[in-house]
Amino acid sequence: MTVPVKVKVIGAGGVPVTSFGGGTEYAEDTPHTGGDSLTMAGVVQQAADIPLAGDGDRTLLQVDANGYLKVNIKSNSAGTAAGIRAEDSPSTSGDSGVFVLGIRNDDLADRTDAAGDYSTFSVDRVGRMKVVQPNLISTANSSTATLGSGATFTGTFEDVSAFADVSVIVFADVASAANGLKIEWSSDGTNIDEDDLFTIAAGTGRRYGFGIMSRYVRVRYVNGGTIQAAFRLQTIYHGGSLGEPRAEKEEDTAHTSSDIGTFVLGVRNDNAAALTGTDGDYSALAVDSAGRLMVNVSTNAAATDFTKVEDAGHASGDRGAFVLGVRNDNASTAFVATNLDYTPLSVDASGRLFTRQTAVTSTRSTVADTTTGTQLLGANNARLGAFITNDSSARLYLMYGSGVPSATDYTASLAQHETHQVPFGFVGVIAGIWASDPNDGAARITELT
Repeated sequence: MTVPVKVKVIGAGGVPVTSFGGGTEYAEDTPHTGGDSLTMAGVVQQAADIPLAGDGDRTLLQVDANGYLKVNIKSNSAGTAAGIRAEDSPSTSGDSGVFVLGIRNDDLADRTDAAGDYSTFSVDRVGRMKVVQPNLISTANSSTATLGSGATFTGTFEDVSAFADVSVIVFADVASAANGLKIEWSSDGTNIDEDDLFTIAAGTGRRYGFGIMSRYVRVRYVNGGTIQAAFRLQTIYHGGSLGEPRAEKEEDTAHTSSDIGTFVLGVRNDNAAALTGTDGDYSALAVDSAGRLMVNVSTNAAATDFTKVEDAGHASGDRGAFVLGVRNDNASTAFVATNLDYTPLSVDASGRLFTRQTAVTSTRSTVADTTTGTQLLGANNARLGAFITNDSSARLYLMYGSGVPSATDYTASLAQHETHQVPFGFVGVIAGIWASDPNDGAARITELT
């Protein structure tokens, strides 16, 4: 016969044991042993975060609707969750914190939908946090205090290594000294390693931009010989992504060794196709397959080049290319290999052009001896040269140009059977007169054209 019996089990602390799960109880700090069995713990689903027991009471564990255990990050002595600090609270050795992760964002894609949303941090490929550096007006390198004759404003070296660019804008009602605006660069904040120098004209505002050339920068301004009535100098450090140093140069600024510039690329354009949509657009430079710059020599309002159509009439304002010759003393060196080759022009040591004139026609005539001034040759622009022979027994006097020759006023004189060669290039009138008229001869003339 089986008789039911009630058994009351009292635990070591005098607390009744009300359930048995087949597990084993262990004393506090007892080490774990392989194969130990445990009692499954009961939990309570509790959507709202409300207490299930008073302070010091035993209680059940709480889970949410998904069965996830609810936990409370252990508070510190100030009652603040670990890693959370009150504003302006000082650091204490041993403070704990929460490890913060960022997201690699090479292209700076949006991480949030709208302003005011919580967001992750963006980092680059090596984990460096990407930040936006705001612009900063440098009060130490800016001034509006007017300067006396030859006086100097000297700023302060400042560390600009965290910025991308430096811009300086300046205005003065009177001119600066020569190279009066000085942008001074230093690696240690003491010694000037490099400077950019500019002369500021009176009444003209100017702006200059620079990439970061070294860690420290300072601005100095030296006034000219006139007292200023107005002076404005402002220096701004620009944030943003660091780029290559810019190389802005003032018009007519002389080149300096080691000047920094931006490499310019062109676009290969074999067929000289249009690279822009309309007049006034920015455009790439066009180059051929060898990288040579393609140019269009454009000189006048019609945008035509130096090439002229055969027999085209001259127009006022037409331009042409400067033509150079090659010195060829005595015209002794052949510049071309064969007939019809292109060749440079030959000049002498003074730059005078060597020419070769060829006459193909000779015209002969005679003028009988006479004591009256007589024209032997008329003006002829086609004349290349002439020969005049006197076969009269009387002396012949010749005169070039206007006037009547005589025994006391002449260009050349010829006795009987002497010949005069007219210099090549003289195309004017030639007159003659004989000392007497024996009527036994004449001037024998041959004109070459």
